[in-house]
Amino acid sequence: MLKIAVFLFFILSTPILQAKVDIPRNLSDSDRLKVLDILGFGTNSRISTDNYPLGGYAGFEIGFAMNFVPVSDLANLGDTVTKQDIFRYPILSIGKGLYNNIDLFIHFMPYSEGTGLSEYGGQLRWGFFQFAYVPISFSLLLSANSANINNQLITKNIGYDLVAGITTRSLYFYLGGGQVATNGDFTGGGTNGITDSGVNEKETLNDEHFMTGIGFRIDPFFLNLQLDYFNYPSYTAKFGLRY
Repeated sequence: MLKIAVFLFFILSTPILQAKVDIPRNLSDSDRLKVLDILGFGTNSRISTDNYPLGGYAGFEIGFAMNFVPVSDLANLGDTVTKQDIFRYPILSIGKGLYNNIDLFIHFMPYSEGTGLSEYGGQLRWGFFQFAYVPISFSLLLSANSANINNQLITKNIGYDLVAGITTRSLYFYLGGGQVATNGDFTGGGTNGITDSGVNEKETLNDEHFMTGIGFRIDPFFLNLQLDYFNYPSYTAKFGLRY
């Protein structure tokens, strides 16, 4: 398993799978809110896995995800930058079943030149109801994470979602919704400064969150595809193993 993990992390960390986002400089208050709307919510935690509980003390999951955040609307803000369609970056995630259908997930990405990003966070999931005779489950998901983008913007997100899922042996589907608050610390001075005031600025946004995902499983491996939507969509493709 260790060899698989090292190989996949190497593949996902190659430059062809990464794209550093270019944040415009001289951002006004309204510009900063737009940036936070795109990159704050865009770097929010993603569950990207079967909604059914991991399975108590024995349950374990490891996954490698690629996140895709559309960023074309950044180009015309502030002093403007060359238009870029997608900001993409890899994430490593680890999940562990605890007890009473409670699962803990952590995810992170060390800083790399290819993305200009470092990220870490966690999610706590409580599977509060599963039907006895049909493969439908419901869960409450709490999440928090932080991302540092280019040493210019630090985002901090916290939120909750209610999720419903259908699970079969080789296929599963889920959808959910909730609320997320995102905070952004914008660097003002120095070579990394991006605010119009020349000093550090803080911005905050709250928004409703919608997500839906589908997964394909050949035990113990799975491939998961997820769509997250605030005012802008973002996408995740995740490959992992679960047992």
